[in-house]
Amino acid sequence: MNETFITAILNIFDNEIVVALKDKSAHSILLKDKVDVDVFVDFIQSVIEKEHKIVSTVMLDEYVEIVKE
Repeated sequence: MNETFITAILNIFDNEIVVALKDKSAHSILLKDKVDVDVFVDFIQSVIEKEHKIVSTVMLDEYVEIVKE
């Protein structure tokens, strides 16, 4: 199943992003710094708006690689 569960970005606080999921719950994502937040928000917004799809995710130690088409 290729499905993205993030439905919206609710808020951004420095290095923290609060997202809404399909089940109507809200979750916090902590990133290293504001630069990473800006990159992630830009990346995921096109997925939320269905301009792109996530095609793979890979865990690399403490990192996650997410690829979109």
